[in-house]
Amino acid sequence: MIITQYGDTLNHKIIYSTKRYLFYIDSTYNGKYFVTGIKKLRITESKINAYKVDRYTAMMNERGRASMGNPYMLGAGIQVSYTPFFPDSDATPSEKDFYQTLSVGFSYNLSFHLRVRPHSFVGVVIDDNRNRSFAEKLDIRTESGMIAHLENITATLGMTFIGAEYTLFLESNKFKSFFIISGSVGYARAKWKVSALNRPSDVYDLQGAGFRVSISQTWAITKSLIIGPNFKFINAIAGSNEYGAANIPRINLGLTVLVH
Repeated sequence: MIITQYGDTLNHKIIYSTKRYLFYIDSTYNGKYFVTGIKKLRITESKINAYKVDRYTAMMNERGRASMGNPYMLGAGIQVSYTPFFPDSDATPSEKDFYQTLSVGFSYNLSFHLRVRPHSFVGVVIDDNRNRSFAEKLDIRTESGMIAHLENITATLGMTFIGAEYTLFLESNKFKSFFIISGSVGYARAKWKVSALNRPSDVYDLQGAGFRVSISQTWAITKSLIIGPNFKFINAIAGSNEYGAANIPRINLGLTVLVH
């Protein structure tokens, strides 16, 4: 499109439009391509498909439109997670090992976002985490100071987070890699279960609120597929009338996949 604004003429590929802005692909003299915007009130005249570009510029325009102009983005990820557990200072060695194993788990997430501007999205995210530990023999120090010998003990912790999310999507030179940072707040639910041989399971169901921060460095594999490492932090404050409230932090490191 050819745009005339206050006497200046711009020949650019338009990739996105909002009520107040047009966003287009621009470049510097040293060949760096990026997305920028112009207020529609500043446009005095425009013409569509009124000029031709060379093959390389056309490729950059198409790559930029594919990554920065689509109206939605689907996301998924899988990560190794760490949830800190702090046993008592006088805990037995087997109890410390049991909680250390329980601290490590896995998580996965699904998300759907709508583009507000080329560099920003709003949407929803679902994040689920699972931790598990098992011990054939477990020695636990009781409140009276005695050692209780337990067998075939299994403990699991599951936490689900559902929230509204804002995502900042920043392109690199030539639209090959993207730095992504997201923040969300929402509902959190945690379920803590302890079971042993020949005895009923103890189940604690906690509900509350939480927040989630996610950072990714990704690369474009195809025009519509982006993959890269991901780091995220989730903190939930959940409780119940019977057991009170608990603060449950969690850090994750893994892989994220985005389709747009």
